[in-house]
Amino acid sequence: MTSRPGLKHPRPYAWLSILVMIMACVALLIGGIALSYVEQRMIASTGETLALTAATIADKLDRLLYERYTDALIFSDAAVFRTNDDEAKSRYLLQVQKLHPLYRWIGATDDHGRIVASTDPTRLGKDRSQSLWFRTVRDQGNVFVEDAKVSEDSQGSLAVTFAAPIKGFRGEFLGALETKVDLSVLEEVFANTMRTLQAQRGIAASKIEWQFMTRDGEVIVDSVLRQEGSVNLKTRGLPSALLTGSAQPGYIEEKHLRRPVRVVTGYAQTEQYGNVFGLHWGVLVRMERADIVAPIRALTTKLAMAGAAGFLPMLGVLFWTIRRVQREWAVAQAEATRATTAEARTRLVIDTALDAVIGMDADGRITEWNPPAEAIFGWPHDEAIGRLLSEMIVPPQHRDAHTQGLRRFLATGEGPVLNKRIEITACRRDGHEFPVELAISPVRSGDTVTFSAFVRDITGPKQTAAALRESERRYRNIVDHAGDIIYRADAEGRFTYCNPTAVRLLRYAETELIGRRYLDLLRSDHRVAAEQFYGRQFLRKTPNTYYEFPVLAKDGSELWIGQSVQIILKDGCADGFQAVARDITERKRAEMELQKANAELRQTLQEVKVLRGFIPICMSCKKIRDDGGYWQQIESYIQKHSEALFSHGICQDCMKKLYPEFSVEE
Repeated sequence: MTSRPGLKHPRPYAWLSILVMIMACVALLIGGIALSYVEQRMIASTGETLALTAATIADKLDRLLYERYTDALIFSDAAVFRTNDDEAKSRYLLQVQKLHPLYRWIGATDDHGRIVASTDPTRLGKDRSQSLWFRTVRDQGNVFVEDAKVSEDSQGSLAVTFAAPIKGFRGEFLGALETKVDLSVLEEVFANTMRTLQAQRGIAASKIEWQFMTRDGEVIVDSVLRQEGSVNLKTRGLPSALLTGSAQPGYIEEKHLRRPVRVVTGYAQTEQYGNVFGLHWGVLVRMERADIVAPIRALTTKLAMAGAAGFLPMLGVLFWTIRRVQREWAVAQAEATRATTAEARTRLVIDTALDAVIGMDADGRITEWNPPAEAIFGWPHDEAIGRLLSEMIVPPQHRDAHTQGLRRFLATGEGPVLNKRIEITACRRDGHEFPVELAISPVRSGDTVTFSAFVRDITGPKQTAAALRESERRYRNIVDHAGDIIYRADAEGRFTYCNPTAVRLLRYAETELIGRRYLDLLRSDHRVAAEQFYGRQFLRKTPNTYYEFPVLAKDGSELWIGQSVQIILKDGCADGFQAVARDITERKRAEMELQKANAELRQTLQEVKVLRGFIPICMSCKKIRDDGGYWQQIESYIQKHSEALFSHGICQDCMKKLYPEFSVEE
């Protein structure tokens, strides 16, 4: 036994009271251990029962979902779906729903995804061609199972979807059958199993809670708060929810999410049943720990009260006898504990500090040297203690100033660098100098003065700041000397920055552009189109767009620009945009000249007349009949229907025939 301060002269038989106390403590300890053992066995037994219950529920859910899977295959294979009688299909589905009330809705589509039969007439004609279940069934030809969620067909309730393909006699795809299984049916599985458990163990119904959740942790059935679809147990870090993915069912003691109590939770997970890939739902069944151990604690309380009635008076006499000694010992022990705790806390703070903590006495010798100081300066703790601080970390050129400053403070109580955070140069063991951030505070205790210094190596931040400044300088140089216009604007389209190229091309001073709306620079007939174009980009949050439009410089001259705009998002909302614009005036001018030349060419081609088709001509006089039935001279007809012109002459044969006197023989 350790001696106690103040207990210098123990009274006679003091050991008897100690012996009684030891016996009482041993009895209480044994009782506590026994109670703890019994409680742990009760918790383990209940936990195993809860785990078995969760596993039973999971197995029942697997079987129930497998039955719904086979139902989908059987229903979709009905002969009525290979006919064109949609009314007969709906009557068949209504009969199925009547025989199986667990289905909230059943519908069938044609091969294009349009609902042609339904237990709810309001769903007829709806297009489900883009739904996941229809596309999966159509493309893969297998039964599709979708986890519980709220959909239009489930009428606002959580439901599990089963979909199967409808095939013809030759295996061709005729459509799809979709069923919605209401979760209230699955909830009945929980309720029946819970009633069995409560009957076997005599537990009140209100003391058992149960939930089941999706693979991702979303609660889809809750026996207490009905939090279906609004709580994710895995993201909230509930241990039992995280353990549902383990291979075997089990139980765990954990803290209740909604109330500050400990609970025992049995967990299990649905698995694959038959050839159906399971949904891997998690099943949780829990009881409060206090409810589990309540019977044994009630018995223990009664026994403790009976024992206390005879034992407490004896303890009272013993406590009265040694009260003064205990009080003195308690005071001394408290003081020692406070001192030890304070010292341990201070030591812990110093040893775990991220900065170097250095203690120094009035002679300038080191009294404290924590691990970060060892790492920064390269001196081990044992070598540093007792050495002059100026010889270890102060560069040679600053040592005289350090010594004079210490003497000045001891003489006057003033120091220019005390109680301030300053940046200076320090020296490592190998002589290498580096920048540090230093804060020195004097501590007076009576006539004794000590100093506490906190040192931080700022080599990294200094290098980072220098690199950042250099990077910013290079970026600024690139932007300022770019051949394109580069600018930023806020969400209202007002300039917040523009580079020198923008100032040069637009003829505005930078101060005139900042705060001005970019739409004000557009030619008036293009403003509405540009505003609509960029309005759509902001509304749809399109990352990048390209658009071309004419702008007017300050002197009234017009130039065309093509700009790429990137929106700036802040907390998911458009906060502005940044743009790179290029002068495309010359390209636009060339395009317009090309368009003008093309137009002139088309006009010329339109004016060219071409004679086509059959033309009636007289075999004798060679006149041509026009569209009105009139006979015209051939030259008149050709001049009217083409751009040809005629000059008149006479051939040699006609000359000889008509004017023989003027004919000349060859």
